[in-house]
Amino acid sequence: MECQSCHSKKATVHLTEIVGNKEKRELHLCESCAQQHGTTGMEIMGLISSAFGPAAKTAGAETPELKCASCGLAYAEFRSRGRLGCPQCYEVFRAALEPLLEKIHGQGKHVGKTPTGTPAADRSREKHLVALRRQLNAAVKGENYELAAKLRDELKRAEAAAGVTDADS
Repeated sequence: MECQSCHSKKATVHLTEIVGNKEKRELHLCESCAQQHGTTGMEIMGLISSAFGPAAKTAGAETPELKCASCGLAYAEFRSRGRLGCPQCYEVFRAALEPLLEKIHGQGKHVGKTPTGTPAADRSREKHLVALRRQLNAAVKGENYELAAKLRDELKRAEAAAGVTDADS
């Protein structure tokens, strides 16, 4: 993407402003034009880090020397870069990440999205089927075959009522 100011370099700083919860304005600048406008990528990372607030500072204070054994990323490096190094970093830095994610997303658990127009009964039925499948898998894994047989039969009845075929599940 081309810089919207000089029109000659590649844009590396991308700013988005939301006006009145409806209108979105975007500005795409190269590094030198961003500096002329008084905005650099590192300043933006600082703003993002400061937006995480005291929870992030407290969490960081608890784990300043914590490092991911898989990729070697230190918590302090994550704080300055704003990116994790590998999937294991999520587990290693979990205590510090959970408050950040809750502050950003408003909750600590991902609940996904439901397509608009999906009736509540369909969503409830699907949740019930998923719960039965999980219980069945846990019963089989725990070698509780009597419970597994009951859950299998209940799941078959629930799937038949929902019109789910073997190919769907």
